[in-house]
Amino acid sequence: MRRSVTVGALVACCMAVIVFAGPDSSLPPVEVREGLVVNFGHRFYFPAGEWTLTTGEADFEQLTHTRQAGAVLRVLVSESSGTLEGAVKGLRAQTAGDGSLHVLFEEPRRIAGREAADLLILRDAAAGAPAVLIRTICFVRDGHRYYFRLESPAPVYERAALDFELTVAGLKFESRFPWSK
Repeated sequence: MRRSVTVGALVACCMAVIVFAGPDSSLPPVEVREGLVVNFGHRFYFPAGEWTLTTGEADFEQLTHTRQAGAVLRVLVSESSGTLEGAVKGLRAQTAGDGSLHVLFEEPRRIAGREAADLLILRDAAAGAPAVLIRTICFVRDGHRYYFRLESPAPVYERAALDFELTVAGLKFESRFPWSK
C-alpha cells in the first residue's frame, strides 16, 4: 500500500513539472491546430476563421485574409510594465506624427476579461493605392502588452472587420491547453 502512494505522488509530481515547464523551445511557438491559432509561448489561442498564418513567432504573428485581398491581421506581444493608458498614448502619438494618419474613433472595451482600447485609424490613399483602415485593439495582461491589428484596404474593410471581430471575441488564455504539444 505504501508503495502505491509513493508511485502516485511521483506521477503527480511529474505531471506538475510537465504542466509548468512551459513549451518545448525546439518546437514552433505558434501553429494552427484544430482550427485555432495557438501561441504556445504566451499561452493563448484564437479561432483561425478566414485567416491564414504566414508568420508565427512567440511575440509576432501575421495572418492574411483568405477572401479579402490585402487584409492582414498582426498580433504583437511586448513586455511592458506600463499601463493601457500609456499604450494608447503611444498609439496616438504615432498617429499624430504622421500627417497621412487620422484617428476615426477610439473606445474602451473588454477583451479576454481585460480592459482594452479599440482604435480605428485611416491612412490616406497613396498614389495608385486605396485608403487603408487600421484597427488596433490593445490590452495589458501579466506584464505584457498585446496588440491585435487589422490593416485592410478601405473597399474590403467591412468584411475583413467582421472576421477580425470574431477572432478577438474568441481569444482565450489558458494555463493548460486542451491538447499537449
